[in-house]
Amino acid sequence: MNLQSIGQLVQRRRLALGLSQARLAKLSGLSRATINQLETGALVDLGASKLIGLLDLLGLELDASQRPLRRNALTLASR
Repeated sequence: MNLQSIGQLVQRRRLALGLSQARLAKLSGLSRATINQLETGALVDLGASKLIGLLDLLGLELDASQRPLRRNALTLASR
């Protein structure tokens, strides 16, 4: 999952809760511009603590799990 797909999830949840971007921004301590950029995929970085706080506020979780290993340059270089 990347920041763009998280932004789409945030937008769907915000709309389901009937919140405006401005209201979500105020509740989360972020700017409305940041919420907008996250939802539109224009945000490059938010920071883990801010992102987790926003997701928690919306009743969402960020799940980290191990993917199956793929043979790629990083895997080959580590051997």
